[in-house]
Amino acid sequence: MMAKFQQEFLSTVIDEIRPLLQEDWDEIGDDHLPLDPDFEGYEELEARNLLRIFTARVDGTLVGYFVVIYVPSLQSKGRLLAINDTIFISKDYRGKMLGARLFKFAEQCVKEDGFERMYVVVTEKNDIGDNLVGMGYNKIETRYEKVL
Repeated sequence: MMAKFQQEFLSTVIDEIRPLLQEDWDEIGDDHLPLDPDFEGYEELEARNLLRIFTARVDGTLVGYFVVIYVPSLQSKGRLLAINDTIFISKDYRGKMLGARLFKFAEQCVKEDGFERMYVVVTEKNDIGDNLVGMGYNKIETRYEKVL
């Protein structure tokens, strides 16, 4: 399977990304919140050069995305952190190393942007932690949530 990995802009992928966002939400979304992406917020981050959307396409069709947001570190003044916002590979394309290849592409691009580290958050509903460890990531924290 020939896949193409690239950085794209929200304005060029927004219509294609919507059904994948829904597929992602149906799989791992919060039972207490509706899917309601803040596309204006994403556009603002992109306009400030703080958003990266890396995509995977097969035969021109969008089959996955890896979104990274660059945020200031409040614990280390003057530094930006590269933190993933969302990662998704359509179910039909899993198990074919497409996700790992998309990760590698995103990592290379983030590194070229001058970052030394990338932080990735995974859900318990689709825990890919073992895959991340296999790609050289270290588990550094565990997050908990309580619905109030």
